Amino acid sequence: VPPYSPPSDKLEFSPDVSDKARTPTVAPDNVTEHGIMLLPSNTVPSEPTQQFTPPATAAKADTVKELIVSAGDNIQVMLPKNEVELNAFVVPPPPTETSYSYEWRLISHPADYGGEMERRYTRTLKLSHLSVGLYAFKVTVSGENAFGEGFVNVTVKPESTDDMKIVSYHWEEIKGPLREQKASADTPVLHLSNLVLGNYTFRLTVIDSDGAANSTIASLSVSKPVDYPPIANAGPNQAVTLPQNFVTLNGNQSSDDHEIVSYEWSLSPRSKDKVVAMQGVRTPYLQLSAMQEGDYTFQLTVTDSARQQSTAEVTLIVQPENNSPPVAVAGPDKELTFPVESTTLDGSRSQDDQGIVLYHWENISACRSGRTPVSITANDMSDATLREFCLALTNYEMFCFSGPSYVQMENGDKAIATVSGLQVGTYRFRLTVKDRQGLSNACMLSITVKEGKPSYCCLGCRGNLPVSLVTDNIKKLRTGMDNVFVVIFQGIQEE
Repeated sequence: VPPYSPPSDKLEFSPDVSDKARTPTVAPDNVTEHGIMLLPSNTVPSEPTQQFTPPATAAKADTVKELIVSAGDNIQVMLPKNEVELNAFVVPPPPTETSYSYEWRLISHPADYGGEMERRYTRTLKLSHLSVGLYAFKVTVSGENAFGEGFVNVTVKPESTDDMKIVSYHWEEIKGPLREQKASADTPVLHLSNLVLGNYTFRLTVIDSDGAANSTIASLSVSKPVDYPPIANAGPNQAVTLPQNFVTLNGNQSSDDHEIVSYEWSLSPRSKDKVVAMQGVRTPYLQLSAMQEGDYTFQLTVTDSARQQSTAEVTLIVQPENNSPPVAVAGPDKELTFPVESTTLDGSRSQDDQGIVLYHWENISACRSGRTPVSITANDMSDATLREFCLALTNYEMFCFSGPSYVQMENGDKAIATVSGLQVGTYRFRLTVKDRQGLSNACMLSITVKEGKPSYCCLGCRGNLPVSLVTDNIKKLRTGMDNVFVVIFQGIQEE
């Protein structure tokens, strides 16, 4: 069967590899002292017109590149000529500064013959001392992650015994599978096409110029090609770190010697309880999202045109996020001058790598006596020349605060809050921030309210008190270090 011959414009010759470099360390029995290999003499079928069919080549792994190799057209010689050179042609050519390795092998020969092979490990094989019969050769070409084979037949015919010449050829198919049209031809070479599975027998009849005829038989077997199962490849194991929880798995490196017709992704039984959103489950590309921390194992099943299947698994590790605690920033301390009694608390410069989800402002100003304050109503007196503090309370103790702890606060759960009702003194506020993972941080802010011009006011209890009670307990006080005095009357009884 003629091998594939690529177009001449795509052929490039590779540098010859010296026989000496490729000669085995231990020479076989049929290698002469000059390195010439004698053709073996074991007995095989020797029909001179038998056609050779190369064996099917097993599918190569994806990592091996297939080379297109041709050993040229089949050759016929007639004795007394008994020397032939065979050349190998390879597509594509070898990469720059590299070369291919060659090896020629005799795979079929006449029963009784002699001969020699030279330069078996180069691109060109030299044959000599051939005898009558059909020879089949295979050349193997290999390189870095590349491999290919080619075949060629050499037919050696005996010297002509006819004084004249053959004037007619006739081929006929005498046995074979049922087909619409049997093969026949009146040419020296019979070309066959559209063959089906089965065994064929052909007869060749030749007639010379004297009318003498002779016939011979040729057999051909057409077998079903080997269909290997596909090879599933789900890609390498992967890892992602939250908050990223989406990824694409790639199964397009799966392969088959013919064709992959379907892909199917699924969660492995080991991960059946995992929560995940999957898209593209019947394509080579699986898109995953909405994953949680943990290990996920996915299974890819591929099916070829012969309904053969293969399965591969890939593991995806979802790692917890690398979370740092937030940093609370409440800004620089503030100073106010009374009667300014309100200001803002600004924590907007607080930071977190994942985002702050909670702000909380609180007044942590301390009370000197450690007692719980009471509610007092302050009424400004309009005495023109002299202002007095009129303090009238009942059944309580006296408290003095460094900055009264009761102030009004708005938006205490926001980054920016507002406080009002400040009096002369020092206030301390604490800002606490938290992130999504519950990590928190706090910082302090001081607000000092300084005294302006001296002023007086009258503080009175809620409700009405007897005049005698108020009169007996009025104290004239000048404002000193604080603008606000809280006096809680102790033990006064109504007369």
